[in-house]
Amino acid sequence: MAVTATPPLALSDLVTEFGTDGSTALSDYVRGGALVPDTAPNAAVSATSAGLQLSQFYSTSAADIIPDAVDWTDTSGSVATLTGNTQTITGITVAINLKITFTGGTNGITYKYKKNSDGYVDLVSGDVFSVSSGDVINFRGVRGAPGADAGTLSVYNNSNGDSFMDGMNWTWT
Repeated sequence: MAVTATPPLALSDLVTEFGTDGSTALSDYVRGGALVPDTAPNAAVSATSAGLQLSQFYSTSAADIIPDAVDWTDTSGSVATLTGNTQTITGITVAINLKITFTGGTNGITYKYKKNSDGYVDLVSGDVFSVSSGDVINFRGVRGAPGADAGTLSVYNNSNGDSFMDGMNWTWT
């Protein structure tokens, strides 16, 4: 749960949200320190104790919204449908939103994603979908017409300011 978005705000609100390392000094709550994660919801919080103010903590959160690294590999082949490798989302404590964009392709490439054992869902560049820790994600590219083609699919963490997570190059020969 996030820190309140409206006044009043007290140091005890920070202790409730972020915990404590034994002390309750405001200087213990710098962004990127031991208690406050360096994530988009906490961007207004100073990373140094010199600039730290209680008013910087409205709507901040202890939730870990930065997943562990993923590595969807580049995919190539001559068949109409190419399926990329599967990745498991880990390292987050709350659900996050992934934003998918893609470029390239002249033969009507359609991209799809599958979460866990659900079926594949068509994607439009800019689509956003939610994932939680432990979710298994797979992407598929379908070439719309015969012939060589190529495209790039990129995955962003929409919950952390659209930070880039991974990209995959797709090549049909």
